[in-house]
Amino acid sequence: MSTQRVIVTYSVPQPFLSSDQWTQLHGALSAQLPLRNIHWKPQTRSSIRTIQELEVQLVPLNSVRDENTSQVPYSLLEKPLLNIYVVICEVKHHPRRFL
Repeated sequence: MSTQRVIVTYSVPQPFLSSDQWTQLHGALSAQLPLRNIHWKPQTRSSIRTIQELEVQLVPLNSVRDENTSQVPYSLLEKPLLNIYVVICEVKHHPRRFL
């Protein structure tokens, strides 16, 4: 049985890439891979389908080549299945004043 792998891209602000938080986040994502026991029910069938194990390749979004975007891929697995965007928000706490 051949192993099929799906591509999942991620985009992270450059300063965050060198932080401990990114190392922890990337490690937590990677620890969940490969995905196992994925169940779904196609609309055209009455039975539930299962993928026992699905390999996932995490790659930076900017590493996906743009020149292939207009071409029809051989299979859907050649294109990113999911794009993850990490957004950093700073929350500054201001003391509230009650009148």
